[in-house]
Amino acid sequence: MTTTDAVRTYRFRLYPTPEQAARLALWLMRCRHLYNDMLSHRVWAWQARRISITYHDQQNALPDIRRAFPEARGVGVDAAGRYTR
Repeated sequence: MTTTDAVRTYRFRLYPTPEQAARLALWLMRCRHLYNDMLSHRVWAWQARRISITYHDQQNALPDIRRAFPEARGVGVDAAGRYTR
């Protein structure tokens, strides 16, 4: 007989101040741009050169991207790693 642990889901409501809401919106926009740029890079590399770019390739390029584009620094390192997948 196997037992399974129940997985609970918690949902937290946010009531941000206008300043916090603006910062969250800016962070979300930067995450969206980072994801779309990484995806377009993968698509371009495949269509133009038939090169498959892996998650690890893009993860290793993140420090250079963050140095070259100051707006990319607005996304935390952990979040940036998640958005390159």
